Amino acid sequence: MWSLQKTVAELADYFMRRWKVELYFDDIKTSQAMDVLRTKSPAMICRELLMHMIAYNLIRSVAYASVAQSADTVAKRRNQLQRNR
Repeated sequence: MWSLQKTVAELADYFMRRWKVELYFDDIKTSQAMDVLRTKSPAMICRELLMHMIAYNLIRSVAYASVAQSADTVAKRRNQLQRNR
């Protein structure tokens, strides 16, 4: 019975991982306007998907860096205001 429970837990884990991948692809398709692939051959489809993923990750990393920088700026400004009181 324990191995059955372990199998159920593993299956649930795989499902959650797949769901995260599906959401990732959905986000890429939406943000990159990737509703139709423009290439026909399997090799070019792989390249097109790779380019979309690279662009998506680059945009996400720039957005993350911007948020982190903004948070640092806000924290520094808040500290300056508190010192001036």
